[in-house]
Amino acid sequence: MRIDIDNIEISPFPDKADRFIQIRVPYRRPLMQSGSWPRIKLDITQEEIIVDQPVFLPLIHHYSDNVLCRAQVKCYSLYEILAEKLRALVERTRPRDLYDVIHLAELFKSQELKISLLHEVAIKKFKVKHLEFPQSLKEIPKKSIEEVVSDWYEMLSHQVKNLPEIGIT
Repeated sequence: MRIDIDNIEISPFPDKADRFIQIRVPYRRPLMQSGSWPRIKLDITQEEIIVDQPVFLPLIHHYSDNVLCRAQVKCYSLYEILAEKLRALVERTRPRDLYDVIHLAELFKSQELKISLLHEVAIKKFKVKHLEFPQSLKEIPKKSIEEVVSDWYEMLSHQVKNLPEIGIT
């Protein structure tokens, strides 16, 4: 992978005080023929709180040297991730947020994690953003849900193979 260091963009995050920085790093993948360079976007903030203990997980990759890789990566817990995605769903209500919440909730159920801990972490995440934790997704305005439904295919089809139909009533 090649990084285009001459075109790395570092800028204050739009609409935020001096506590957020956005970095866009252009790169070229092996075997990439032509076209514009894709970018890795990094959002760095001093405002994020980490409520639950981070976990160490093995680095997973599918290259031939994966048996030699013993790296552990410090990650958000599943509680932290799902709480953050729930907050994003309530705050901005975009198709990707709903998609992530649905799939994380399925993973959450399969791992038999504690709902009470998720609730505790989510309430703290919402409080930092001065939001009320909803008792039900029915508290999300109907107009926001209609926008998610209308944007579902357009915003997700290029990211998700076999994108399921959305069926919200």
